[in-house]
Amino acid sequence: MSKKMSAGTKKKDAGVGAAEEAVKKAGNGPEKKEKAKSAGQVSTKQETKQKTRQETKQKTRQESKQKTGQESKQKTGQESKQKTKQKTRQTRGSYRISRSKEASRMAREKSRLQKKKGKFKRQNYGKKKRIPNRWRRPRGIDSGHRKDEKHKPAHPRSGYMTPKIVKGLHPTGYKPVRVFTPSELEGIDPRTEAVVVASSVGNRKRLEIQKRAQKMSIQILNYREIREANSRETSKV
Repeated sequence: MSKKMSAGTKKKDAGVGAAEEAVKKAGNGPEKKEKAKSAGQVSTKQETKQKTRQETKQKTRQESKQKTGQESKQKTGQESKQKTKQKTRQTRGSYRISRSKEASRMAREKSRLQKKKGKFKRQNYGKKKRIPNRWRRPRGIDSGHRKDEKHKPAHPRSGYMTPKIVKGLHPTGYKPVRVFTPSELEGIDPRTEAVVVASSVGNRKRLEIQKRAQKMSIQILNYREIREANSRETSKV
């Protein structure tokens, strides 16, 4: 009997232990799920943080590249401008005559009056890409532009003409005078007039005109650096 009782108690104890383990497992089930969910949320948060960090790094890199590119472009542009200025100075050589007060005043007046002048747009300019912005008179039968309606662009008229004071002047403010020979420089007023050497003039005569104009302090609008014949011969030898 004692043996049977001990076996029964063992079975009961084993059953109670199994039941407790089952209860523990059942109790721990949702907790484990919650833990897993929380762990998953943590992992997703970490992933999002990493993504945002990577995106911010990429943006900063791109911005830095753009800034460096812009700075380099600006530097190259400034360097190119300086080089062009140096080249122009070298080509001009020692020939630099200061502009007279009257010429500079006329240049300012011309630029001021040209801003007032109307910019005449061609019909359908802006609607079609193939149409250039060169003035052509509209010829359509029903064209509102031809009829000069109020909502349409302006037509060129005599009222838009440049004033006689400024008409025909060079942008520097001088009145250009075309010259073919050195003797033609004598009747030129250096305060208001400037020389334009004709294109048909050769280098030998052009050099004479430029030297004489420099002595007379006359401005040459199309000055060109020319080597003398003697310097060429010495360089060849």
